[in-house]
Amino acid sequence: MNTNGSIDDSHTELCENFLKQIESQFPESSKTVSYIRKIVTATRGFDLPEFDEPKTWLRSEPTEDSEKQKREFTVEITADLVVAWVGHMSHSSRLRMELLEQAALREVSQSEMLAAATLTRSHMEAAAWACYVNEQLTKIADSDSWDKLRTLIPKMLYGSAMAKESSISSELLSMPTPEPSNIMNAIDALDRFLATANGQKDKPARVLYAILCDFAHPTMRGVRHLFDPISEKDDSWTIPSIHSTYN
Repeated sequence: MNTNGSIDDSHTELCENFLKQIESQFPESSKTVSYIRKIVTATRGFDLPEFDEPKTWLRSEPTEDSEKQKREFTVEITADLVVAWVGHMSHSSRLRMELLEQAALREVSQSEMLAAATLTRSHMEAAAWACYVNEQLTKIADSDSWDKLRTLIPKMLYGSAMAKESSISSELLSMPTPEPSNIMNAIDALDRFLATANGQKDKPARVLYAILCDFAHPTMRGVRHLFDPISEKDDSWTIPSIHSTYN
């Protein structure tokens, strides 16, 4: 990375090399490759400038659901904290997406579709988080009520999946930690963003995310392309040796 926090030219050059390989292997993808190339060039031109993050008290209080022993985490909302939250969400989403783009393009260039789809799913989640933050800020600006941020900021800044397993992973957490916001909240925000940006009303993000989940999760659909039959009988198909398929 550069000293200004942006991805340096070597990463951009790697992406360009992967795109050339993809275009060579899959000529029908040239239009899509052209779009990706423009995105890579444009996004790498923006810096990730430094910002200040104020030291903040994270409050932990029992919820009404005492049986599950859940706690609600809140922070005192200040302008400086909101600015820092926006900075973290913006920078982390962009940087995560750029690094995942490079990795996914590399896997596609090597025809490793399972890994590419799994990386693309993570990339989509990062994009969705950015849309979710933008949507929440817009709602807050319209309503002039900042109360929701008291619980949302802790989930997005300090949340960890390990918090759901606190009974067995407490030693891995240095302090009480909130559970993260559900990723489907962000995917839905991405769909609403797409509906506003280009009129897509049929929730294409949810559909695409479900397809990519089949690759990331241990479902047969995600690896079915590795088990295509090599012959068919009246009552069955012959599935090839995975080694001969994969190699």
